[in-house]
Amino acid sequence: MPQYTMPQYTMRTQVTIHNQPENLKVPSTIKHLQFTLADVSTENISQFFAPTYDCIDEARSKGHGMCALVYVRMGVCAYT
Repeated sequence: MPQYTMPQYTMRTQVTIHNQPENLKVPSTIKHLQFTLADVSTENISQFFAPTYDCIDEARSKGHGMCALVYVRMGVCAYT
């Protein structure tokens, strides 16, 4: 099974917070949780913290390691 590999990590879960998350294509082997949110300072990004945590926790409980990618539109990514 091919996997999307980042330096030192094998990623199997991705969370995207973007005004058009459907435009970001990821390999079918990656679980992709998508949230739609405008890229403005008045938006409440914290509403997505709990479901993002749950998604990452689920991946970890399945033995998918410690790597998940959280992607936001401005290109600021966080690895966990």
